[in-house]
Amino acid sequence: MDRLAVVFRTTDPDFLDAYETARVIIDRPATRDDDEEPLPPAP
Repeated sequence: MDRLAVVFRTTDPDFLDAYETARVIIDRPATRDDDEEPLPPAP
């Protein structure tokens, strides 16, 4: 899909900018409360 999107570089550069912005992956770390007790081991 990314290779097809570059066709719009000259005809619709705003679309290409929006497409590339939407492709950015944000990998946020998971959060948890430190007050929680850990789960017991599975039997």
